[in-house]
Amino acid sequence: MKRPIDELFFVYNADSGALALLVDGVRKLFGMGDCALCDLTHGMTGERGAWRACRAELGVKTELLHRDEMDAELALLVAGRLPCVVARCDEERVFPLSPDAIRRCAGDVSALRGKLT
Repeated sequence: MKRPIDELFFVYNADSGALALLVDGVRKLFGMGDCALCDLTHGMTGERGAWRACRAELGVKTELLHRDEMDAELALLVAGRLPCVVARCDEERVFPLSPDAIRRCAGDVSALRGKLT
Protein backbone atom coordinates (compact mmCIF):
# COMPACT_ATOMS: atom_id res chain seq x y z
CA MET A 1 0.00 0.00 0.00
CA LYS A 2 1.35 3.41 -0.96
CA ARG A 3 1.38 6.02 1.78
CA PRO A 4 1.30 9.74 1.14
CA ILE A 5 4.58 11.57 1.63
CA ASP A 6 4.45 14.52 4.01
CA GLU A 7 8.02 15.73 3.56
CA LEU A 8 11.17 14.88 1.61
CA PHE A 9 14.70 15.30 2.96
CA PHE A 10 17.41 15.60 0.31
CA VAL A 11 20.74 14.89 2.00
CA TYR A 12 23.93 15.92 0.23
CA ASN A 13 27.25 14.12 0.50
CA ALA A 14 28.85 17.43 1.44
CA ASP A 15 29.26 19.60 4.51
CA SER A 16 27.67 23.00 5.06
CA GLY A 17 29.50 26.31 5.31
CA ALA A 18 31.37 28.72 3.10
CA LEU A 19 34.65 26.80 3.04
CA ALA A 20 32.89 23.54 2.10
CA LEU A 21 30.99 25.40 -0.63
CA LEU A 22 34.25 26.75 -2.05
CA VAL A 23 35.92 23.32 -1.97
CA ASP A 24 32.89 21.69 -3.60
CA GLY A 25 32.84 24.38 -6.31
CA VAL A 26 36.51 23.78 -7.14
CA ARG A 27 35.96 20.01 -7.19
CA LYS A 28 32.98 20.45 -9.53
CA LEU A 29 35.00 22.78 -11.79
CA PHE A 30 37.66 20.09 -12.22
CA GLY A 31 35.14 17.26 -12.61
CA MET A 32 35.99 15.73 -9.25
CA GLY A 33 32.60 16.15 -7.59
CA ASP A 34 31.43 13.22 -5.53
CA CYS A 35 27.82 14.16 -4.80
CA ALA A 36 25.36 13.07 -7.48
CA LEU A 37 22.59 15.01 -5.71
CA CYS A 38 24.65 18.22 -5.93
CA ASP A 39 25.04 17.58 -9.65
CA LEU A 40 21.25 17.34 -10.01
CA THR A 41 20.32 20.37 -7.96
CA HIS A 42 23.13 22.90 -8.43
CA GLY A 43 25.40 24.18 -11.14
CA MET A 44 28.38 26.50 -10.87
CA THR A 45 26.12 29.53 -10.53
CA GLY A 46 23.65 28.15 -7.98
CA GLU A 47 20.41 26.23 -7.92
CA ARG A 48 19.33 24.83 -11.29
CA GLY A 49 16.01 26.08 -12.69
CA ALA A 50 14.90 22.54 -13.56
CA TRP A 51 15.47 21.52 -9.93
CA ARG A 52 13.48 24.52 -8.64
CA ALA A 53 10.60 23.55 -10.93
CA CYS A 54 10.83 19.92 -9.82
CA ARG A 55 10.57 20.90 -6.15
CA ALA A 56 7.49 22.97 -6.88
CA GLU A 57 5.87 20.14 -8.88
CA LEU A 58 6.42 17.57 -6.12
CA GLY A 59 3.80 19.31 -4.02
CA VAL A 60 5.34 18.34 -0.67
CA LYS A 61 7.58 20.14 1.78
CA THR A 62 11.24 19.61 0.91
CA GLU A 63 14.27 20.13 3.10
CA LEU A 64 17.80 20.25 1.73
CA LEU A 65 20.43 19.11 4.22
CA HIS A 66 24.17 18.64 4.22
CA ARG A 67 25.59 15.58 5.96
CA ASP A 68 26.64 17.67 8.98
CA GLU A 69 23.10 19.08 9.39
CA MET A 70 21.20 15.83 9.96
CA ASP A 71 19.59 15.16 13.32
CA ALA A 72 20.62 11.97 15.15
CA GLU A 73 17.55 10.00 14.04
CA LEU A 74 18.08 10.82 10.38
CA ALA A 75 21.82 10.12 10.59
CA LEU A 76 21.06 6.70 12.08
CA LEU A 77 18.61 5.87 9.29
CA VAL A 78 20.97 7.08 6.55
CA ALA A 79 23.99 5.33 8.10
CA GLY A 80 26.49 7.02 5.79
CA ARG A 81 24.63 6.13 2.56
CA LEU A 82 24.95 9.52 0.89
CA PRO A 83 23.64 11.30 -1.03
CA CYS A 84 20.11 10.14 -0.47
CA VAL A 85 16.47 11.11 -0.25
CA VAL A 86 14.45 10.28 2.85
CA ALA A 87 10.67 10.61 3.03
CA ARG A 88 8.52 11.29 6.07
CA CYS A 89 5.18 9.51 5.94
CA ASP A 90 3.09 10.36 9.00
CA GLU A 91 5.75 10.26 11.72
CA GLU A 92 7.90 7.54 10.15
CA ARG A 93 10.95 8.23 8.01
CA VAL A 94 11.65 5.87 5.14
CA PHE A 95 14.61 5.64 2.76
CA PRO A 96 13.24 5.70 -0.81
CA LEU A 97 16.29 6.79 -2.83
CA SER A 98 19.75 5.40 -2.28
CA PRO A 99 23.02 6.86 -3.56
CA ASP A 100 22.95 4.39 -6.48
CA ALA A 101 19.43 5.44 -7.50
CA ILE A 102 20.48 9.09 -7.45
CA ARG A 103 23.66 8.36 -9.46
CA ARG A 104 21.58 6.52 -12.07
CA CYS A 105 19.69 9.79 -12.70
CA ALA A 106 22.96 10.96 -14.32
CA GLY A 107 22.27 14.63 -13.68
CA ASP A 108 18.77 14.46 -15.22
CA VAL A 109 16.24 16.16 -12.94
CA SER A 110 13.30 14.59 -14.78
CA ALA A 111 14.74 11.13 -13.98
CA LEU A 112 14.87 12.09 -10.30
CA ARG A 113 11.29 13.39 -10.43
CA GLY A 114 10.19 10.10 -12.02
CA LYS A 115 11.80 8.11 -9.22
CA LEU A 116 10.11 10.27 -6.59
CA THR A 117 6.65 10.09 -8.09
